[in-house]
Amino acid sequence: MPKPVSIEKAYFQAIEWNAAGVAEPKPKGNKLYVQFNPETLKVNFANQVSGQDNNGGSATQYASRGTTKLTLELWFDVSNQPGLAKKHSDVRMYTKDILVFMNSTPSSDENTTERPPAGCRFQWGTFLFDGTMDSINENLEYFSEDGVPLRASLSVSITKQELKITISGNNADASGVGDTGTRSMQLSQQNVPVGQQVARNNDVDNLRNPGEGRYLRL
Repeated sequence: MPKPVSIEKAYFQAIEWNAAGVAEPKPKGNKLYVQFNPETLKVNFANQVSGQDNNGGSATQYASRGTTKLTLELWFDVSNQPGLAKKHSDVRMYTKDILVFMNSTPSSDENTTERPPAGCRFQWGTFLFDGTMDSINENLEYFSEDGVPLRASLSVSITKQELKITISGNNADASGVGDTGTRSMQLSQQNVPVGQQVARNNDVDNLRNPGEGRYLRL
């Protein structure tokens, strides 16, 4: 009898940046696995520009480094799982663990009482994203007869101050990065859509039909 398929679970983890600007898991940054993997991951790349609203039609000017934003939706449900429902009668007892990444931390600076939230890592298989969680929208979808919320969805947004794609884990890079390797791609700071850059890098005209059996190099 074949063994059941093992499904990779996505997780969040608290991180911090070292002196070289490299993200590393915090010493006590335990992995927080999601209950259900997200259906889609949306990544937005943007440059910060100025001059768009100036009178006289002045040219758009580059103002600062770009940003990369990840948005995803997560579902939590204790209504059909007796064990979870008994342990967490209110689904918010489960979602509050994600909200921790929004909390600020006490500051050692005499002039500042609070520091920004700690860094947050989201990883699912080879998809890895390090940044700061800047917003969460929680929708309570289903209630018990006693008015206790049993199902919720969270819309999560994480941002980092650079244009960057990180590929990690097994099969991270077809060109030969090791099993535990991590590959990062720094995108051009020019106002060129990411799809066009990928097409140029692979010398193809149509990304939807690059050629049978061909792998695209990011």
